[in-house]
Amino acid sequence: MRNIRRAVWSRHNRETTTAAVPWTPENHPHLTQAVESAPDWEDRTEEQARLLRDQRDPDRWRELLVTACPEQDQAMSMVDRLWAAPLPLEFRELATALVQQRIEDRMPVPIDPDDPLRRELEAMVTSQLRRSAASMG
Repeated sequence: MRNIRRAVWSRHNRETTTAAVPWTPENHPHLTQAVESAPDWEDRTEEQARLLRDQRDPDRWRELLVTACPEQDQAMSMVDRLWAAPLPLEFRELATALVQQRIEDRMPVPIDPDDPLRRELEAMVTSQLRRSAASMG
């Protein structure tokens, strides 16, 4: 599964990284086990995302539980277009998940930065970020 966090992080990393040392398992042996176990976790996450999508859970975007699909690239492009300023990674992840969920559920999505729906979605993402920050401490 190409989950939303990995896709957004990968895009964010390409945009912000200049001259980084290439990552290899040999350079980071302590991470090798986590990387090797990722497919099992991703399979469970994908199945959970599918189940929540089938149930039309309106809050699955809050946990980034949207399914990997062609709409993911569309959602990422929409977020880039709707929120052109440099965005914190957490905002970008949640906004992409929310837009993707709305596409999956055949709900309206904003069409341009002046669309009132964009402001509504921004308020939802900002509220979730605050909720997450409050629960962490």
